[in-house]
Parts: sequence; C-alpha cells; structure tokens
Amino acid sequence: MSAKRITKAATDWAKIQALTGEYKQQSFKKLKAASDNYLRKVQEFPEAPPAIDWNVMKATISNKAIVDKLEASYKAALSKIPYPEDTLASSIDKMEKESIESAKEMIAFYEERNDECRQMIAKFEKMWPIEWHTLETFAMTFPDWAQWYGNSGRAIYPPTTPKEAIEEAEKPTRLDLEARF
Repeated sequence: MSAKRITKAATDWAKIQALTGEYKQQSFKKLKAASDNYLRKVQEFPEAPPAIDWNVMKATISNKAIVDKLEASYKAALSKIPYPEDTLASSIDKMEKESIESAKEMIAFYEERNDECRQMIAKFEKMWPIEWHTLETFAMTFPDWAQWYGNSGRAIYPPTTPKEAIEEAEKPTRLDLEARF
C-alpha cells in the first residue's frame, strides 16, 4: 500500500555496495538490514489513515456537537501535519562544496607528487648500478638528500658532530690536491 511513498526515495544498494570497501562490508550489511527493517515497518501501515464513519458516531453519541467538533479537528489535523523546518540542508550543502574543493586540491597535490616520483624513477633507471656509487657520487646525484656543510661544497654524512663536520670541511679535497701538483 505505502510503496508509492517509499519508491520516491529508493536507495541504489548495489551502487553503494560497489563503492564500499571490503573492510566496510560488515557496516554496509548492518545499514542495509536496519533500512530494510524500517522499510518493512513503514509498509505495514496503510498509506492513508482508516476512514471514520462519522454518521455512525453521530447516531451512537447523543451530543452531536462534540462529534462535529471532533470531525472538524480530525480533518484539520490530517490536512496539515507539522513537519520540522529543514535547517541542516544548507550547512550540509556548504560542507559538501568545501569537501569537494578540498578533494580537488588533494588530487592536484598528489598528481604533482606522482609526477615527481615518476621523474625519480626515471632518474634511478638511468643512473649507475648502486654498487658503483660512492658517497661523493651519491651527493652529486642526489644533492637534495646529501647534507652540505657551509660554503665548502663538501657533503657530510651522518653520524657527525659539528666538530667532525668542521674538521672534514677543512680537509683538502681531491681536486685541491690535484691542483697543487
């Protein structure tokens, strides 16, 4: 009887299940069971309230004015059922727009990050085998990852203390030694 009321807000459960991850299937099943129980309870009731035969009531009750007053108030109550005012829809729409904006920003950030990773993979594919690298070639290949000390142009490698770093920076480099001879 009340299927017409419910079909307007029918839920596409197959689509929701497809979008739900494996780890959330249990929660999805609980939600669907609760929704089905609610739907079943709503469908038990008739679409319209049962009709009252006011003529029978007028014949049975001696005071006809009470029956007329009751009939008028009953019809008035059926014509306007008070529903609460919707105050949350606008805030939900605003939150939805904000989350869409946030998701777009996040997608753009991670696409940029993926491009950086692809460039790094291409760099790894072109470089020497890792066994051939020394600390100096590593520092030249990946200058962002090497720790540089001051303006000496020399990379330092942890674990070092500031004193060791200064001593290391003061040592002549191979290029300095070659320039002397």
